[in-house]
Amino acid sequence: MTDQSFENPPLGLEACLEALLFVSTGPVTVNQLAEALERRPQEVEEGLRNLDAEFEQARGLRLQWHAGKVQLTTAPQASGLVERFLGLEATARLSRAAHP
Repeated sequence: MTDQSFENPPLGLEACLEALLFVSTGPVTVNQLAEALERRPQEVEEGLRNLDAEFEQARGLRLQWHAGKVQLTTAPQASGLVERFLGLEATARLSRAAHP
């Protein structure tokens, strides 16, 4: 018999929300998150507010809300670093040069 608490330690609501948002392919609704976590939407909304506050404390991630959906994004302050890492600046220059 295996100890499930060792294999899957319990996570707090904010950590669970962070994990789900990390693997989401796009924005999700509070109701989708609530259903996945078997929680009330009000609990999920509070957890998202707490998570957003944690991210505001000098972290590289943010929650972005649009049209009643939320997604995990990088902090605006990290945009230059992310672009450089992904090579987006070079791609944009090449694309502009290809279009006279």
